[in-house]
Amino acid sequence: FKACILVLTVSLVSFFNLQAQNSNSESKDNLSKKEQRELALSSDKELLMEMAENRDLILEATAVYGRHVYNAFDIGPNNFVLIDSTQFMIQTSSTIGPGQNGLGGVTLRGKINSYEIRPGKGKRPVTIIAQVSTMGAGFATVTIRLFDSKNSQATFSNNSTTITLSGPVKTKENSNVYKGMSIY
Repeated sequence: FKACILVLTVSLVSFFNLQAQNSNSESKDNLSKKEQRELALSSDKELLMEMAENRDLILEATAVYGRHVYNAFDIGPNNFVLIDSTQFMIQTSSTIGPGQNGLGGVTLRGKINSYEIRPGKGKRPVTIIAQVSTMGAGFATVTIRLFDSKNSQATFSNNSTTITLSGPVKTKENSNVYKGMSIY
């Protein structure tokens, strides 16, 4: 009799576990598009937050804007902002001539003096505010807004220059940028 009760108990537990698993997989399939987007956004924010905390990210710019919000038309493929541990780099390139970095633009390397992360709540972006120092442009503030991995924005600003780059964000190992010659 005890053996029958044991077999019945194990059978019922197995049945309820199987039902719970089927219910979970059906509920994931039945999520609305809005819920699926929110789940994907949440997952993307976690990844962006991890990249920010590890100080391992490259914003590969597909658009470059000046102080007065005009888009540079002849940008080359190697415009980026790099955060790597304590190092910072910003590079612009162009299809018009060689420029100072050999790519038609400028490459500035520097050191991160202070680094603050503001987590994005809801639809707000993860924001990084870094104070940097470079040999070529002096002290500057870099503000990076990580909306999602495909659409983010970095603004480099000092006393005389403001430049904004926007595009996808990747880790250094997944990036495909070429670093030009630095001015200093």
